Amino acid sequence: MKLLFTGAIALTAACSQADQPAPSPSGTAATPHRQSDDGPFRPLETLRELRSGYDTAAVAILPIPVHRNGGLYLAVMLRPAYVIQPSTPEERRKVNEVYAPAFIAYVDPRTGERHFFDPVTGVPTLSAVEFGLKAECEKYFGLTIPQGGVVGSYGDPTRLLADRIEILRERVLSALDILLPIFADQRRPWTEAANTAARELRDFFPLAAEPGHWPYYKAEGKEFFAWVEKNAPPEKAVMPWETPPAKTAGSAPENP
Repeated sequence: MKLLFTGAIALTAACSQADQPAPSPSGTAATPHRQSDDGPFRPLETLRELRSGYDTAAVAILPIPVHRNGGLYLAVMLRPAYVIQPSTPEERRKVNEVYAPAFIAYVDPRTGERHFFDPVTGVPTLSAVEFGLKAECEKYFGLTIPQGGVVGSYGDPTRLLADRIEILRERVLSALDILLPIFADQRRPWTEAANTAARELRDFFPLAAEPGHWPYYKAEGKEFFAWVEKNAPPEKAVMPWETPPAKTAGSAPENP
């Protein structure tokens, strides 16, 4: 049984020459082209395209809006995974294990192009940011990673049912479609749809994330999640499969 980084390998291999920064005459990578400010944001569509054709077991299920290298990107985390058909209890346990992120790729939320660079220095690279050592990953995220790198399990009995998790993921991605333009330009008006989106993203994202991965999402997207927390109404989001509570007469309206 072999531990594979197949999602990360496929993502890097699928990157076209246009996606990669071209080497300069001195042999170092040139600065990547600037992002376009034209066109709609499409995180839901972009992530679906990104996952298509890759080993989805190793590609993070949710993107994270981040400001990096002078632009706004969707950070997509990748992790190693066992990609076999399990036939024994031990193999089933291994397949269910969730490892800490090993790579981060940065995706243009308008075009879906992949732009690779070091997230701290902004220096272009020819592949996704790779955490080759446990110590590097711990330093970057500010988190202690268990020996062996396993941070969670799909077999966790406290997790929601798979179909409900998928519903929450769709709601998170739909919320990103609404919130990303406002996060990019905070002069835009805050709307009732943004109220709903912020509440749902705040409350559903930790449940929709892979087991053990919420701390890594939160660390990578600390600016975005702090912004959501600041703007989201205090009331908890109602789970999509639950009946919302009835409004009482004379109740105060939500934040404008």
